[in-house]
Amino acid sequence: MDITEQKKTYTLYTKFVLYGTLAIALLLAAMAIFLL
Repeated sequence: MDITEQKKTYTLYTKFVLYGTLAIALLLAAMAIFLL
């Protein structure tokens, strides 16, 4: 595997994890507000 390709995949994965965590946090916050 090429280093540039690996770096691109890693950056994409990091971005995906970051947005995923953000989405889960927002979802939990929305649920907390809705339930309170």
